[in-house]
Amino acid sequence: NIFAQSLRARRSFMVGLLVYDILDPYCAPIVKEIEATLIPHGYTMLISDLGYDQNRYREALDVLTWRRADGIIAIANHFPNDLAALRKTAALTPVVVIGRVTREKDVPSFVVNDRQGGLLAAHHLLQMGHREIGIIWDHSQYEWSTLRWKGVEKAFADAGRRIDPRNVCLIEQKSSDAGYDAAGKLVAQNPKITAICAVNDLTAIGAVRAVFDSGRSVPDDISVIGFDDLWLARHYNPPLTTVAQPLDRLGQLATQTLLERIAHPKRAMKGATLKPSLVVRRSTAKLR
Repeated sequence: NIFAQSLRARRSFMVGLLVYDILDPYCAPIVKEIEATLIPHGYTMLISDLGYDQNRYREALDVLTWRRADGIIAIANHFPNDLAALRKTAALTPVVVIGRVTREKDVPSFVVNDRQGGLLAAHHLLQMGHREIGIIWDHSQYEWSTLRWKGVEKAFADAGRRIDPRNVCLIEQKSSDAGYDAAGKLVAQNPKITAICAVNDLTAIGAVRAVFDSGRSVPDDISVIGFDDLWLARHYNPPLTTVAQPLDRLGQLATQTLLERIAHPKRAMKGATLKPSLVVRRSTAKLR
């Protein structure tokens, strides 16, 4: 009897999960691994899909505390750091964050080394001989995007080159449609572009479509690389070269850390920064 167990243990055996969009392919493998890690310990998961609404983020934290969740996991890479709300909640309920660096001792972060990932992506294209490289990026509202950009800059600097501002197209939404429009503009204004580096897989997929619609091919005319290694990247045509994030491992580590804190309230929680890896598929090739 779950209710009787909860009363006896003085726990709800429920973990709250905050996601910015449950349909986002970035979230799916993380959520799946969180649930798989919780089930053997007798825990259930209460999901709040916030729909990119920052106000609902604060409200959901309060509701989960009121519902006596034993712990809270926030997939928060698409929300600006709201340290006041996190501190307030963590004072009552253990909280871990996936996808954003909090720099809070009591709110550990589980992230991927985005700077290294950006370096891997740009370095791959430069190693393949590409020099006219189009870059599709966002306006760097989020730290992970800024770190990826710093990695791209370092790769160019290491190769003794600079990023041509004319080959950079900034986008508002990191979506396939935005990637399509941005790639179309880049190849139209600079026909010499032979490669495109995109901020994530969705924009890269849109870029591939734009290249084909412009009468060129991927990778024979233009190579394209993404970031994340979403399941769609493997099955797209051509399969997308990308920088892989160990998303399932992020979910597993964050959940294990939270469960250990629930079982041992005085035990300190430590976050983790995982390494990305380059996955070469058929969307990139050496410059002819």
